[in-house]
Amino acid sequence: MSTYLASLFERNDINWKAIGASFLVANYAFKTYLNYREYKVTFNPKPPIVVQKEITQEQFVKSQKYTRDRLKYSLIRDTSELVKELVILHYNLLPQIWGLAAKIGSYLGGFKLFSGIFGGVTLRSVLFFALKNTLEQIYVIPRTYYFDFFIEEKWGFNKQTRTKFFRDESLQIVVVQAFHAAATFIFVKIVDFFGGDFAKYASVAFLVGLLFIQTVVPTVVLPLFHKFTPLREGELRTKIEELAKKNGFPVKKLLEVDGSTSTSHSNAFFTGLPWNKQIVLFDTLIEQHTTEEIVAVLAHELGHWKLGHIWQITASIVALVSGNLVLFAAAFESTPLAVSFGFAGPSPIVNLVLFSYLSWPVDNTFQILSNIVTRKNEYQADNYALKQGYKDELASGLISLNKENLSFLDTDWLNSLCTISHPNLVERLQVIGYDPKEKVGSLIPEKDSEIKN
Repeated sequence: MSTYLASLFERNDINWKAIGASFLVANYAFKTYLNYREYKVTFNPKPPIVVQKEITQEQFVKSQKYTRDRLKYSLIRDTSELVKELVILHYNLLPQIWGLAAKIGSYLGGFKLFSGIFGGVTLRSVLFFALKNTLEQIYVIPRTYYFDFFIEEKWGFNKQTRTKFFRDESLQIVVVQAFHAAATFIFVKIVDFFGGDFAKYASVAFLVGLLFIQTVVPTVVLPLFHKFTPLREGELRTKIEELAKKNGFPVKKLLEVDGSTSTSHSNAFFTGLPWNKQIVLFDTLIEQHTTEEIVAVLAHELGHWKLGHIWQITASIVALVSGNLVLFAAAFESTPLAVSFGFAGPSPIVNLVLFSYLSWPVDNTFQILSNIVTRKNEYQADNYALKQGYKDELASGLISLNKENLSFLDTDWLNSLCTISHPNLVERLQVIGYDPKEKVGSLIPEKDSEIKN
């Protein structure tokens, strides 16, 4: 197969740019169709029977309206992305950025620091990727601003100031480019050293980088954006420690993060090395939920850890990247591919970017398979929490999370299959064995039953 692909990428009669543009349009059309199907579902007159004792008609209607606003934003986002990519291809902006990178690289090459570490092609590749991604991140800022300060603020979720928004966006650009520069440097060096056999070595490097990011980002990068403090002593901390001990979870730190400075959405996660874990709770989660609900939600998260889901996800991501790299090995030196997109000749980083325009079918197929596996894992983690004795608490916690976040109760089956990785509330309650005849929402604090518009 690799020989056949290599022969394809050496053909001068194939317009690879036209194929890439066609994939962009096809992907946009498919996503728009899925959004349309989901949009129609948001007009269902009543909530599903299984939650009618827990979700009032008013709450259901609010979640419908919020979902419609998000779907409209998705159309804006997808349309702006399509326009951006088509403009890039039509006006050959990527070759122009490559040329600009050469000019900057030529200037920086006069400094011994840059010439000694990078070398000509490597420095140009790093600059090309940095320029391209920085411009793309800047392009997204107005759209993100609209989402946060118009849609999220309309529904009471946005809590950040404009100063914090622009500070975080600027800092994010710097952090992301630092990671991209390191990744580009390593990738180009691997290709330069191993030639056509680079795929397996690049896959190993990606795995190491992924594990590094999973460890470093929560402990080093996230504190740049949020304040982390030790979870205060009390019933919640005691019960979490008991849960961790019971399950053999090596927690070393229990932290609270001031997520409320940005959003009223709630979350919890754990991170760290296998022998040294940290559990992080958003202050909004602590404020909006009972101790029992939080512990039940964490029991679900520990289920993912205990059942090996985290390693499974990591392995699947590495498998996708490795598969794409194996396919890309047939195109990394392709002159016809580079010329088709307006470049004078091939370069590993350039051809990698161009190849990404052609990998849409593989990526979308993987996304569907990933969604299926992730949904199965969610049910398994719920079942794990049930076996820990948290049936009612988990049901109550899921209902409360749904109310606070205005999560939609209905989903279109095709959209769910293609784009949604987690089961909705109704699906999870049915698997948990929740009895709609008995209201478990009594476990939820009274204040949680009121949703702000």
